[in-house]
Amino acid sequence: MSGYQALILLAGYALAVGCLALGVRWNNQAAAYQDRRRRTLAGVAYSAAGLAASAATYYWFSQAWNPVVVAVIFSGVPLLLGWWIWWRGFAQTRWMDRLAARGRAQYFSGRLPDRPTFGLLPGAGRARSPDDWGVGFEAAISLRTQGVDVLGVQYLHLQPPADQVEPWRGTLAKISDLDGTFSLVQVRTPEIPALIIRPRTGRERQEAYGKDAGSINPMDDARYTRNMIGAIRPTAATEPVEFSGEFGKWFEVRAADPELAQAALTPQVRRALLADPWFRLGDVMFSDGVVWTTRFGRLTEARLFDASRRLTALAALMPIWPDSSFAATVQSADTSVDSWGSDTERRRRRSLVDKINERRTIALRTPVSGPSLLMRLVLVLALGAWGFVWATNPLFDWHQPQADGTEDLDRVMLPVFGVVMLLLAYLLLRPLYSTKRSSAGPHRASRV
Repeated sequence: MSGYQALILLAGYALAVGCLALGVRWNNQAAAYQDRRRRTLAGVAYSAAGLAASAATYYWFSQAWNPVVVAVIFSGVPLLLGWWIWWRGFAQTRWMDRLAARGRAQYFSGRLPDRPTFGLLPGAGRARSPDDWGVGFEAAISLRTQGVDVLGVQYLHLQPPADQVEPWRGTLAKISDLDGTFSLVQVRTPEIPALIIRPRTGRERQEAYGKDAGSINPMDDARYTRNMIGAIRPTAATEPVEFSGEFGKWFEVRAADPELAQAALTPQVRRALLADPWFRLGDVMFSDGVVWTTRFGRLTEARLFDASRRLTALAALMPIWPDSSFAATVQSADTSVDSWGSDTERRRRRSLVDKINERRTIALRTPVSGPSLLMRLVLVLALGAWGFVWATNPLFDWHQPQADGTEDLDRVMLPVFGVVMLLLAYLLLRPLYSTKRSSAGPHRASRV
């Protein structure tokens, strides 16, 4: 790479960032003033940002990669993808078998007639009883921890009924398994009328509150939308329940019994929902004797215990339970990260994802998944290594400038390009370990 090429790359990415910032500004103004012209201009700016970034990236790769590297990538990616698919299935079977050992949990396969004894199963986008043969799922596991019944279900967005599983298995099923797998985590509760707590997206808050909508994180909105594509919902009819203040800005509530919803969502419950960014990634639903939430991706051990402990902690704050024994059980349960599920065969060793998510929760950032963390670390390492090579070029002479009259430009622009890449890698890595509170969440929740 020469100095001119580094200058072109920096100019291309700077143009993309400028267009993106301009698009965000026009979009905010369009929401605040209900101006369609600014919304159109924002769409044009977003398109220009995407084109500039794509053109700069294509130019970068075309200049930096040789045919051998391209061949290695195109041959290695399919092999890596195949290994990843195999490992997901193997790892899931291993942890489920470990939990089911000694009768601590019970495993259910969607291809067998056995069904869970409580909870709900997905059927055509709706929550259905386990004895309804119109439901379909891939795997489920139920267990009891600290007196609380927990059920985890893995299903496909295009899952067929139980009596049509075998004819349906094929290419469509394999595609859906890669991009249409969802997990449903439930906690058993006394039966109450349907209650839905749904986080509002940034676009909804903009349209409703304009400049007072608060900070918007497009990545969180994208994750919420992905989680809701295959989510199941209660069959009971619900109506909106209005709440004022910060909670009404960040969450929408629907209930079959509005008076019960007002009694359930006390100020303490509302503060808990505002303080934990995990609740901004998916709906929380109470119906048919369970409380549940849905997430995109396979059912993992960490997801099962993390979601169930948060749902249990939320249920413990609600003063509406008709069963006093259940209220006493959930209020006395230890829902800390280390203690929840410790009475089963759960693995005690905390993973890197658990430690990072703990720090992100303190900083009011939404948790990351294992694949998301892996992709971010790979990108950080790639940018960091590339930036280190060019930033230290004056010290180690990694790249000898050609004698074509551009030696001075190469000596200046290549280190600058390397420093910019290192800065970008740092900006991607910093949210993973920083515990400083982010502006993406409702700060005042802890002081209400």
